[in-house]
Amino acid sequence: MCGTALMLDLGKTKAEKKQEKEKAAKADDPKAGADVGKIVNLMAGDANRVSNSLFLRSRHRLTESNH
Repeated sequence: MCGTALMLDLGKTKAEKKQEKEKAAKADDPKAGADVGKIVNLMAGDANRVSNSLFLRSRHRLTESNH
């Protein structure tokens, strides 16, 4: 078994070996870019909603204290 693996390895050029390593590295990377973007957008919307509600509450309290 070791002899056949060694023979197969000798038949490849350095460029081919490098290309195979790059393909293997890319295969391990998750394709979650779109999912992460969706989550970030949802979190940003939630943060804006909380910020606006706090701002409106504080503004409402200021107008009530003036009356």
